[in-house]
Amino acid sequence: LTNSFNYKQFDLRVFLRGKFDYQILNTTALSYGNKVSGTNLLSSAFDKYAQINDTYMYSDYYIEDGSFLKIDEVTFGYTFKLKSKNIRNLRAYITGQNLATFTKYTGNDPDFVKDTGLGQPANDGVLGVDGRGPYPSTSSFLLGVSFGF
Repeated sequence: LTNSFNYKQFDLRVFLRGKFDYQILNTTALSYGNKVSGTNLLSSAFDKYAQINDTYMYSDYYIEDGSFLKIDEVTFGYTFKLKSKNIRNLRAYITGQNLATFTKYTGNDPDFVKDTGLGQPANDGVLGVDGRGPYPSTSSFLLGVSFGF
């Protein structure tokens, strides 16, 4: 969903993206939220009762709602009107990417799961599995200037 707003010489563009009504197997919770591994545990390993007999076992206990809404990109700019023969206008802007994700999913990033899991290419077909290997998505910012001749 893209929204664009203009007021005088200011412009704002907001790109929202989401995915709804799907589930993810949270293998991070399975591995580190379970006392059986013994080291590098999540605090949730001690909050849960009985923890499925503290065994490392795939179960629907670790399946979570993967729905999310993400503020994917925001650009704010200002266009200077110049009275010059060579340059018609000058636009300065700032863009932020991957600014916020709204989700109830307890893993890193439900968007990173995409259509596969465990860092596998799409043709390997491991659907809805969030592997333990990927790092969280990063945010980035860009300052820019554009000229119109």
